[in-house]
Amino acid sequence: FILGQIETSFSLHKIREILVSNHTDCGAYKEIGQFGSFEEECKFHIEEMKKARDLILSKFPSLKVRMILGKILPDGKVKLIEFWQKRRLALNALKG
Repeated sequence: FILGQIETSFSLHKIREILVSNHTDCGAYKEIGQFGSFEEECKFHIEEMKKARDLILSKFPSLKVRMILGKILPDGKVKLIEFWQKRRLALNALKG
């Protein structure tokens, strides 16, 4: 389904980039079980976003795919972190 939506946007609107996002403390992943640490949770979400990125790029290699993880803070606010090749720096930023 999602690749069809991207295809439509790519063809009709000539999009050049797409955002892939996820967030910590996600109820959808509670069924998987609790993560052992915050870093383990972040790594999991990063790997899930990489799978989406790779699928998108396999069909649309010219698109720029940005991966963004939202850290849900105790007060309900969200801190957005964009992941590039320097994943370790992004993980450190999430901890703060």
